[in-house]
Formats: sequence, structure tokens, C-alpha cells
Amino acid sequence: MKGGEKMNRRKPQQRVQRYYSWNEVPVLMDCVMAGQLLGVTPESIGKMCRDGTLPATKLGKYWTIRKSTIQAMVEEETKEGDDNQ
Repeated sequence: MKGGEKMNRRKPQQRVQRYYSWNEVPVLMDCVMAGQLLGVTPESIGKMCRDGTLPATKLGKYWTIRKSTIQAMVEEETKEGDDNQ
């Protein structure tokens, strides 16, 4: 590289863990994992935790969400989708 040139480095993409059964999902999860399961950003999950839309516990500076909470949200969304058809 010559003076002033910056190397174009791409951030390595994180591998998304895929779950095929609720038995594979950990009992407690962070905003990143909850976001992956719900199809939203971790920032959106954090906002939902802060405003009380998503029941969660704050451990230090991180939110911890129960699997049962996420599972109930997914099942409710699935039920509402079935009702609209």
C-alpha cells in the first residue's frame, strides 16, 4: 500500500446458528440469539426488553431472555397467521 491508501477489509460474517427443534435452543439467550429466532435485529430486541414488551432480566449490561418467552411469541405469531387465512 502506498501512502494514504486504506486496505479494504471486510468484516467476517458471523455464522448464524440454525435450530431445527426447540430442544436445541438454550434455556437462556441474549439479544442476538433472540433476534435471530424472531427475525429482528438485536437492537430491536433490546428496545423491546427496555420498554417491557419482551419480558427479560438484565444481568450486568446484557439482557437475558428465556426460551419459553420467545417460544410463546413465535407460537402466538404462528397462530395469528393461521387465523388470517
